[in-house]
Amino acid sequence: DITEKKRAEEKIAATSKELTRLNRILQTLYQCNHALIRATDEHELLQSVCEILVKVGGIRLAWVGVCEDDAEKTVRPVAMAGYGLDYVQNAKISWSDQTERGRGPTGICLRTGKPYWARDMRTDPTLAPWRDAAIARQYASCVALPLIFSGIRIGAMSLYARKLNAFNETTVNQYTDLANNLAYGVAALRTQTERKRAEEAVHNIERRLQDIVDNTTALIFVKDLELKYQLINREIEQRHGVRRNLVRGKSDFDIYPPGIAERLRANDRQVIETGKPIEFEECVPADDGDRFYITSKFLLRDACGKPYAVCGIATDITERKRTEIELRRTEEAMHEAQAALTHVSRVTMVGELAASIAHELNQPLTGVVTNGNACLRWLSNDPPNLNEGREAVRRILRDGTRAADVITRIRSLLRKAEAELAAMDINDAIREVIALIQPELRKNRVKLRIDLDPALPSVQGDRVLLQQVILNLLINAIEAMASVASDDRNLQMISRRLEPAIVLVAVRDSGPGLGKDSFDDISKAFFTTKPNGMGMGLSISRSIVKNHGGRLWAEPNPDRGATFQFTLPLNDEA
Repeated sequence: DITEKKRAEEKIAATSKELTRLNRILQTLYQCNHALIRATDEHELLQSVCEILVKVGGIRLAWVGVCEDDAEKTVRPVAMAGYGLDYVQNAKISWSDQTERGRGPTGICLRTGKPYWARDMRTDPTLAPWRDAAIARQYASCVALPLIFSGIRIGAMSLYARKLNAFNETTVNQYTDLANNLAYGVAALRTQTERKRAEEAVHNIERRLQDIVDNTTALIFVKDLELKYQLINREIEQRHGVRRNLVRGKSDFDIYPPGIAERLRANDRQVIETGKPIEFEECVPADDGDRFYITSKFLLRDACGKPYAVCGIATDITERKRTEIELRRTEEAMHEAQAALTHVSRVTMVGELAASIAHELNQPLTGVVTNGNACLRWLSNDPPNLNEGREAVRRILRDGTRAADVITRIRSLLRKAEAELAAMDINDAIREVIALIQPELRKNRVKLRIDLDPALPSVQGDRVLLQQVILNLLINAIEAMASVASDDRNLQMISRRLEPAIVLVAVRDSGPGLGKDSFDDISKAFFTTKPNGMGMGLSISRSIVKNHGGRLWAEPNPDRGATFQFTLPLNDEA
């Protein structure tokens, strides 16, 4: 009887077969894990695992699909190996429970997070959509294993065998461990890939920023909170002769003179202390002389908002500063020239009145001489006639005072000094000018009518300059009426309040007037009403009035002649 021997041999054969199967599984898992360790690319890893499962593990078909987040919740195949690859390509599997193709093993394992295996694909109801294709390719049993890591659904690995019941609980557990390791590996590779992409993106951004920083004409630098340089751009290198690789870790005191370094540091500290962006005007030495910059300085902060550096962006304004200095010098020179020209104009006008002024002085001086002689005669009598002598002396004092007043008015007009704005009575200024031109009025047989508003408040102005304007307008008016019959030479001097804060001064003549074009040209430089005039008087008068905040213009009279007038703002305190 060899029954026991046969049983023993069968048991040994079965054990040997199981050991071979287990060894194959272990070898498969070993090679898969080895591929996992060496993997650097997700697709290559998944493809290698599928091929090992087929070639070493004896699986008829192995494939891996990833979950898509589209509306259909598609499972997209990304790696496959074995017999019948077209089965996978045409499977159209989903992980949605709203469709029949999402209720197969792959969809179930992805929704539940647990492996699902079909011991007999011919009868398992979940495989209905794919049963005919599976039988045609001699797939008898299968298992679908979820690839999930840290709660993130990555995809699924599906294995197919030619035998029924090819997968049991033990092998499913072993393949589940492989699936978990594979999910970890895919997640790690994706993290690594994302990190590389992020690093590359950061590198690209840094490169672009460096290109921008190095090609801008602005000077850009970064200092740590100890105010030591961490970065400078190419513009600083070229302008100030410092190298970025040598300046790192140095302070302004290592680069600039102490005084300049201290000012730069004080500005940096102000930004650190306030925590706010601040704009400074800074001056630093360079090979071609001092350079001026408008520097915007601000703090750089980390992700938590903690400051770690001071950044500065400086724009060179050296040429603008030089232009401003030259412009200031030019303006000062123009101001001096204008003041000199204004003074010359006054002297010229007084010179034009010289004959009349001489006549005006001659009368009181003649009176002084006459009364002096009379006084001597009265005092020479025996006894001296003191009463008559006293009256003669009074007349001498009167005429002397009259002559002194004329000289005082002339001296005030000839005075050369800086403009002094002060509260003044414009009517008093007008009366003084009228007194000065009285001889000219008599000489030219001009009848003057004075129409001054006695209630005018004071204006803010330079008395001498405004008297120059009034004198110029009066002289122009007298000369304009030279061609008019002497009986028709009428002149009117007017002052009145035009608006609540405006005073109007006007000179109205009865001359031939001005043409329409002349009234339009009055605002132009060097316009003149005289045949041989240069137009300096009106031009200077217009500038004086403008500098006082007023306006000078001319209008035709309704009957004949013209009116030249100007406005002045009232004194703020009036």
